[in-house]
Amino acid sequence: MPVGLLLATAGLALVGLVESYAATAAALLAGGFGVAAFHPEAVRFASFVSAARRGAGMGVFAVGGVAGFALGPILMTPVMVTIGLRGTPIVAAVIGIAGLAVLWNLGYLERFRILEETSGRSYRTAAVEPVVDEAAPATAETIAQALAHYA
Repeated sequence: MPVGLLLATAGLALVGLVESYAATAAALLAGGFGVAAFHPEAVRFASFVSAARRGAGMGVFAVGGVAGFALGPILMTPVMVTIGLRGTPIVAAVIGIAGLAVLWNLGYLERFRILEETSGRSYRTAAVEPVVDEAAPATAETIAQALAHYA
């Protein structure tokens, strides 16, 4: 999982440093492979860690991904304006730091996977008490009112 993030970092960093179209395409391809390697394992670990509150855990994971996607242009624009394409390693460092944080905490994350595999019990199919979210009806009502207001 951290290798995927670090490969994505390298791909992004190289995009602004290489000169040819083919090298740019290769850097983007490497970065894409890194992202593709990261996500399946990250989803799996998010699922393990959130256990009984799997929906909430996956929601946090999805929001984090969308926030990262939204932050890309916000971080990239000032760097491009001031430094140009040579500044891509600066922005890639943010992803690299995230990759190092995942690598640093991998032992902690592995405990959840090992727990599921050795217990013979899958948290995905385990019988757990349903969590009743008191705010859910109010949230649905609020969304419906907002849609009616703006329609």
